[in-house]
Amino acid sequence: EDQAAPLQSFFAHLQVMTACYVAFAHGANDVANAIGPLAAIFSVVKTGSVAMQIEVPVWMLAIGGIAVGGGLFAFGSRVMETIGGKITEVTPVRG
Repeated sequence: EDQAAPLQSFFAHLQVMTACYVAFAHGANDVANAIGPLAAIFSVVKTGSVAMQIEVPVWMLAIGGIAVGGGLFAFGSRVMETIGGKITEVTPVRG
């Protein structure tokens, strides 16, 4: 185990950097999925017709981001505990 310490440290740092990138991309996709129906309803109420493409207001994106962040804050630790401890052991080298 002591011989693997430098490798563990390297992968730990690499994993943090890649996890930040993946979390950002995944969160952006989740926000889009979460506000899609709300944006469609908002557009129909505002214009009275269904459009193939609509411009989503920034305030709606902010609400979606806050909601996704709130869900992560409320339930993220339980999910990570289950995945990273109860299902399988997660280490930097194992991913």
